[in-house]
Amino acid sequence: MTSVTSPESCQLVPSKLRLKGSGMLHSIKGAYLSPIKLLDFIIIKTHPDLPTTAGQLRFRLTPTSNPSLFESGPDLLKPNGTPWAISVARLFGLQDAYYAHRLLEDGLVTKDLISSEYFRLYQKHRLQLHSVLIESLEDAFSLYLPCWSQALHMVTPRGVERIRLRLGDHSWVEDLKLVEPGKQVYTHAQLQVYDLKGQLAPALRVVRMFSPSGEEFVSDFPLIKLGPSKGFQSWYLQVAKKS
Repeated sequence: MTSVTSPESCQLVPSKLRLKGSGMLHSIKGAYLSPIKLLDFIIIKTHPDLPTTAGQLRFRLTPTSNPSLFESGPDLLKPNGTPWAISVARLFGLQDAYYAHRLLEDGLVTKDLISSEYFRLYQKHRLQLHSVLIESLEDAFSLYLPCWSQALHMVTPRGVERIRLRLGDHSWVEDLKLVEPGKQVYTHAQLQVYDLKGQLAPALRVVRMFSPSGEEFVSDFPLIKLGPSKGFQSWYLQVAKKS
């Protein structure tokens, strides 16, 4: 397992936005707050392998409002140890678009980006905060491990179809000891196809993992083989036929 520390691996962009209080945060479903006085900066976290539209809105904690502390400040975490985050695409579909407008004003996103087909699908199908939208097998997406299952929204010629994949054995994730027992690891993954007794079955390939401090690890991680899925087979055949 190799640690990657180059600054290009993850882009952390401080916004000019200063939070005025906790009221707006409570209106966003799924928020877990620490003392609001520690909340100073809003960030967009992206990665070269992820679609720009799959970037995440996160909150960074610093003891004071001194901008020089931004790089060393930790992300706001949920009780399971993963960063509190909202996909940028979903952010622009929320009823309270306060943060979306501020991101536009600060130049962290563009109007061309939010008018893209990816954003339109998120809003049209009212996808949830952590919904994963997949257009092809090449798409990388965020995944928190260990977990029992993962819902994916697959783009097809007929629209968007939702399938839920049951994850197979991935106990090796805990053996890496990147986080405390009972916590989850933030990863990037891709779908793959393998032959399961003559049937096309999905698998997940973990592309990289991140420690709680944001350090990136890449390796030839074991393939997470999933059980047969008619929904996946149908999507894969449609995508293969289209290409």
